Amino acid sequence: MSNMTTTTTATAKANNTLIEILIYNDNETIPPPITTTTTTMNSINSNVANKFLLNLTKSLFNNGVQNQNESTTIKNNLFLCTYSLKLLLSILIIGSDGNTRDELSKLLYSISNDNNRQIDKFIQEILSQKHGQFLSRYKDVIQYSLSMYYRNDLRLCKNFMKNVSEKFRAQIMHLDLFDSKQLKKAIDMINNDICKQTDGRIKHIVNDLDPNVLLLLIDTIHFKDIWQKQFDTAKTSMEHFFIDDHKTIDTMMMHQTGIFDYCHYDQLSLSAILLPYNSNNHHLSMLILLPSSDHDNDKLTPIQKLLNEINDHHLSEIMKELRSMAPQKIELTLPRFKIESSHEHLIEHLKQLGLRQIFDQCNSNLMPMLESSDIFKTTNTQQEQCSNICVQNPKLFVSKIIQKAMIEVNEQGTEACAVTKVSIRSKRSAEFVEEMNCNRPFMFMIVDESDQPFEVLFTGVLMNPAA
Repeated sequence: MSNMTTTTTATAKANNTLIEILIYNDNETIPPPITTTTTTMNSINSNVANKFLLNLTKSLFNNGVQNQNESTTIKNNLFLCTYSLKLLLSILIIGSDGNTRDELSKLLYSISNDNNRQIDKFIQEILSQKHGQFLSRYKDVIQYSLSMYYRNDLRLCKNFMKNVSEKFRAQIMHLDLFDSKQLKKAIDMINNDICKQTDGRIKHIVNDLDPNVLLLLIDTIHFKDIWQKQFDTAKTSMEHFFIDDHKTIDTMMMHQTGIFDYCHYDQLSLSAILLPYNSNNHHLSMLILLPSSDHDNDKLTPIQKLLNEINDHHLSEIMKELRSMAPQKIELTLPRFKIESSHEHLIEHLKQLGLRQIFDQCNSNLMPMLESSDIFKTTNTQQEQCSNICVQNPKLFVSKIIQKAMIEVNEQGTEACAVTKVSIRSKRSAEFVEEMNCNRPFMFMIVDESDQPFEVLFTGVLMNPAA
């Protein structure tokens, strides 16, 4: 694969997500089982997952807005691999129980109270099968790896390891973490693995390891594809990009006129366009959502207003209209851009979305990951003394979720319900050329339409192409 220092392709690049699980040895009695009710799996689909991923993107963006000094311009770009995060959290579902499992299932798939067999069947059969098909379908443009590292004194449940290794194609390795020298060796080994898997694009995702860490889940994903219709580099020129009403920068803007799926979505005052990639019957596309430049004296900028208001129903309606209307001739202007995002505090955002117990040292329930001999201990093996059974390792919880992601877009491609009134403007005549000038902040996604409904793989917000 070519080096990513080139400046003439459009690709979503390398991405890493790390989930770190801590455990503290402490003897406690076993809490009573949590009763749950049976639910059906009818609500499990990509739209539900897209809702979670869209809400997470909004939370990350709004946090960036709040962290800006009020006297300065909001300039933080955002890029997130939503597919990667959803997959790792889904794996945690099969390693969790009780309310911990319930919160994960509810957040990712809108299932209230778990039906263990149905959820396990969905994740271990349907989701893992779709993941395998996804990797096979896009093997020429997407490289994905999943690794699970665990401390060598931990006895993981064989069934859990089998599910992770066979159904999700994970590499499983053990670590020695008993002194500072071994800790450094483990850190170097993990970072070297990541560096190789991303062709050197991401060198450090693990800077230190807590000696109490028992398990790490780390995945990498690299996407590189060319546009179905590439931009002519001879037409690229330095032009204005309007960061807000008061600040403008000069950046390289790409130009092309072509036939695209395009619509106006008046409910959110935006224009939407799909830029198809060249691979696999053009099932992968970049969706660009460009808010109107007019914000009617609103205190919020157009991009802030869009991120505040957009939801999964809007997104589904936009995609439906894009695919149902006849393509039209568009004069497109798009900046070259490169975004590198490091999300070190994803846990805080996931808590805001309702995922709490898995991060709680006292209440997290990840016991299905462990062999029973690692969960329980007795002071007397005689049958009449079984009442002395207590939990050996009750405080298994997720201590850290980190993602580092990059995207580069240029002339050649990319590296990396209530019913409401909806107004969609109709297609103009064939002779009319619609202009879409992305010379101001916009939201974008890379979507997979190989299955219906579509699935969001990456999301991002471009505030400043020069940042």
